[in-house]
Amino acid sequence: LRESSMGLTGKQVITPNHINICKVAFTPSPNEIAKDVSILKAALEADALLSGAIRYEGEMLDPPMFGKSLQNILRAYALKSLTKEDELFALSVLNKMPLNTFKENWPYGQL
Repeated sequence: LRESSMGLTGKQVITPNHINICKVAFTPSPNEIAKDVSILKAALEADALLSGAIRYEGEMLDPPMFGKSLQNILRAYALKSLTKEDELFALSVLNKMPLNTFKENWPYGQL
């Protein structure tokens, strides 16, 4: 779907026939998930998850970028496309965050 390549994370559908197409289009790829996990691990290692910045592969990343990585991982979790190891890692990251920070990164309700 064109919307996925534009950075959107979901789409409303008018028929149930489109659900699987959208699920596939908006599920993060294994490469995206691996990069997001790597970014969050680097942020945790540098104690910069909630405040601070890190250098990652030649780029400076800060909490809004960590939030984007977390959103991708949570979306993959919601779509049941995480490995058990990545799922446990995502849950451990969530346990380190204040509730309001979680709500800012996942405004869609419960997981």
